[in-house]
Amino acid sequence: MTTDSSAPTLARKPSRERVFAAVISHHGRHGYAPTVRELAAATDLGVSTVAYHLDGLVAAGRLTRRPGLVRTLVPAPAAVRSA
Repeated sequence: MTTDSSAPTLARKPSRERVFAAVISHHGRHGYAPTVRELAAATDLGVSTVAYHLDGLVAAGRLTRRPGLVRTLVPAPAAVRSA
């Protein structure tokens, strides 16, 4: 049996889910988006790892952001309902 390693995986990564949960939690407590460093501290992940997962969450449509502006991460309405 052969497997295609280039096929995208649909499984959610636990560390990516921790980042997503931290964004939702921060929004709920403060009413605005966390910084990447705040997310790194909250999830015990490195800053570059958090940035990587944020890019993935945006690409998957679970978060939105406005390029060139700070603290603009916003959970997509459908993503919040399915979290």
